[in-house]
Amino acid sequence: MLISGNFPKIAAALGSRVLNGRRFMQRNSSFIFMTRKLILLCSLLLSTLTSFAASKIKVACVGNSVTWGYGLPERETQCYPAQLQRLLGDGYEVRNFGHSGTTLLEKGHRPYVKQKEYEEALAFKADMVVIHLGLNDTDPRNWPNYSEDFNADYLRLISQFRAVNPKARIWVCLMSPIFDRHARFCSGTRDWHAAIQQHIRQVAKAANVGLIDLHAPLYSRPDLFADAIHPSAEGAAIIAQTVYSGLTGNY
Repeated sequence: MLISGNFPKIAAALGSRVLNGRRFMQRNSSFIFMTRKLILLCSLLLSTLTSFAASKIKVACVGNSVTWGYGLPERETQCYPAQLQRLLGDGYEVRNFGHSGTTLLEKGHRPYVKQKEYEEALAFKADMVVIHLGLNDTDPRNWPNYSEDFNADYLRLISQFRAVNPKARIWVCLMSPIFDRHARFCSGTRDWHAAIQQHIRQVAKAANVGLIDLHAPLYSRPDLFADAIHPSAEGAAIIAQTVYSGLTGNY
C-alpha cells in the first residue's frame, strides 16, 4: 500500500529525470555537432592555406654581389630580388641566392657552384631560375686562364637546375655594366666583359633558355654605380623591372 500510494510521485520523479536526461543529451549533441563543424572548418581553412602556399611560383635569383645587394644601405628590401618580389606579387615566392665575389667558372677564384647558396638554390627546386653571373670572371685570375671552360661550365649549371625540376624555366642574363672608373677596367676587364657577353649569348642559344639584357638599360647610368660595378637601390630597381619584364612579358 505504501508503494502503491507513492507510485504517482515516483513515476513523476522518474519522468522528470528522463526528460532532464533527454534535454541534457540534446544540449550536448548540439555542442558536439558544433565542435565537429568548427574542427571541419578549421581543417578546410588550413588545407586551403597550405594549398595556396604550395601553389606559389618559386623564383630563384642566382648570382654574385649584384644579386646579393652589396653596398645597399637596406639590402634586405633594396636588393633586386626583393624588389622583384614586390613587382610579381603574392602569387610568387622569390628567393635571393646571390653570393658576393663568385665566378661562373668552376676553376675561378671563388666558384659559385662551391658555395652553400648554390646547394640551397638547387634544394629550392624553383619553377623559374634567373642567373646573373660572369662579372667576377673578368678578373685577371680567371678569364685569361679558363675562358675555354666558360660555356661548358654554364651549360652544366643550367643542367643542374633542370635536373632538380625538369619543368623549370631558366633565364641567363647579359651582365650589368662595369664602368671605366673600376680599378680593373684597363687591365683587360673591359675587353673580357665584352667577350663574356658573347659567350652568354651562345649559352642561351645552346641551352634553349631565355636571355635577359641587364647591360642595355644601365649602360648610360654610371651615376647609379658608386663603385663602378654595384648598382644603387635605383639601379637594382631597374634590374628588377628588367627581370620582371623578361619573366612575365609585361613591359
